[in-house]
Amino acid sequence: MKTNNKKIVISVLSGFMFAIATSITAYANSSWYWISKTRPIDILPFTIAGTLIIEILAIKLIPRIKKNIKVIIAVSSANIVSFILPFLIELSNPEPYPSWNVETLSRVNFGIVNGCFLLLTLFVEIPIVYFALQNETKHKKTLILTILGVNILTTILVGITESILCVGRYS
Repeated sequence: MKTNNKKIVISVLSGFMFAIATSITAYANSSWYWISKTRPIDILPFTIAGTLIIEILAIKLIPRIKKNIKVIIAVSSANIVSFILPFLIELSNPEPYPSWNVETLSRVNFGIVNGCFLLLTLFVEIPIVYFALQNETKHKKTLILTILGVNILTTILVGITESILCVGRYS
């Protein structure tokens, strides 16, 4: 691909991701409530486990990395950061969410997965995993594409799981 074509593709993708990240819907004078008994925080341990298994296997097998422990540590570290960061951002305003406990998190009116979460995941996990594992493979481009693809896949899977199991609405 020519340099100009790469710049165009990167610009279009960046613009698209920025548009997703900055789109906000306002529900003035509305209260959020969960219709389903299951909240996103309830399925978080299962989604984390599934995400780790899928990402570790893909990142180990596709770019052919031999050091299992290094892959596990890199992927786990990146996922810890990317799973905690959305909560820190959302809960950084002490006004509506004054305490850090499961009861508060179960009342929060946001799902774990959305467009911003995907962008945050990619911006966090790609550099962490890539720089930790780049010297362990001859297939650096494959490594980057694998990290990108498997994170998009797992984010979509978690989003689908969350939307099926955790139903809520504004009223």
